[in-house]
Amino acid sequence: MNSDPDFPARIQSYIKYLPGYPAEYIDYLINRGGLSEDSVTADIGAGAGILAKMISPRVKRVLAVEPDERMRRAAGEYLKDTANVTIIAGSAEATGLSDNSIDLITAGQAFHYFEFDAALQEFKRILKPDGLTALVWHTRLTDYPFGEAMENLLRHFCPDYTGGTDSEWPASRFFKNGNFEHRTFCNHRYIDLETLIGYALSMPFSPVKGDRLFPEFVEKLATLYDKYSDHGKLELRAAVDGYLGEI
Repeated sequence: MNSDPDFPARIQSYIKYLPGYPAEYIDYLINRGGLSEDSVTADIGAGAGILAKMISPRVKRVLAVEPDERMRRAAGEYLKDTANVTIIAGSAEATGLSDNSIDLITAGQAFHYFEFDAALQEFKRILKPDGLTALVWHTRLTDYPFGEAMENLLRHFCPDYTGGTDSEWPASRFFKNGNFEHRTFCNHRYIDLETLIGYALSMPFSPVKGDRLFPEFVEKLATLYDKYSDHGKLELRAAVDGYLGEI
């Protein structure tokens, strides 16, 4: 995404149309992570700050570490009224955070971009001895009529789309002794046509304005919406896949 000339537009779509995290997942992080109003968390690869903002009311401070300057600017706007989130120019491999300073690390929709070994060492350095790491992905479900049709549409119009989910990663190597908790949280939502199109266009592999396939892609999205929506709303079924453990 960093070399994408339409990256700023994608950021705005990402913020506006990407789902948040269900309250049950945030409760799980707080409770299972043993967090309190005195805790400090670090959201690595924080992007526009969606996860950081949701955690912030429950802890003392969230350090939102993001390597891309444009994303940091977007996060600055999105988080301008969230006083206890600090945006930091850094990466998973070099966060710039202090040793043994973090109670919980989160990485939402970002872990697959990290350089595995360097990130592992950096996480070990900044976590407190009893600190945990939470890795989480949004998963769009495809096992129902609209989900299957949407999957077929993406495969047809998005040459860079490989399918599957982002949560295929070497968990056994990242977490201590291969031990971690895996929890799935329902994240269905009912959306209108604008949200469907905005959500689809926020994906890094989707066509953009000026692409040959762009007009037909948007037209086909509208056709799917008309076919599968009910009384002006379309059910978009999704889940949040969360992994939590010591590293």
